[in-house]
Amino acid sequence: MLSSRQLLFTQLDTGPSGVVTERSYGFFDIARRGIVALLLLSGTSACFLRRGPVRTNEMQIVATAAANDNSPTAVEAVMVYDATLLKTLLTMSAADWFGARDQLRNDFPDGFDSRAWEIVPGQQLDLRKLPFRKGDALLVFANFRSPGAHRARLDARSHARITLTDRDFTVTELR
Repeated sequence: MLSSRQLLFTQLDTGPSGVVTERSYGFFDIARRGIVALLLLSGTSACFLRRGPVRTNEMQIVATAAANDNSPTAVEAVMVYDATLLKTLLTMSAADWFGARDQLRNDFPDGFDSRAWEIVPGQQLDLRKLPFRKGDALLVFANFRSPGAHRARLDARSHARITLTDRDFTVTELR
């Protein structure tokens, strides 16, 4: 049986000055390097398996009684898979989104998926599982009659609650 002091591997190195030195590695040296390599590889593979930073897996949309000046509100959730498209969408208002959506679908056929609803005042919609594969960003657009961006990014919220009010909407954590 080898003790931790016995050599398992010897390596000769030539330094910058031309002097040959001998390095010896014991069992624990080799085991420690192997464990470090495995930890690095497992962390790297976990990064490759993860698709995008979106944590949202549940969403609730609640319209107050006076939502959108007491009118139905078109709401659309957009899961973005393309970084170039994301930059564009983050500059768009909801009115711009609803006007350009069909052209964006032609320009970026694999760049996003979306799901739309029309929410009437007083309605509540519970989405226990979002109908998207994992993406780079999750945006919500609400088409209000009042001016404004009416856009929100939900990436960091695992359980998002969207409350439609008379002139805009708010996003909070559901739980």
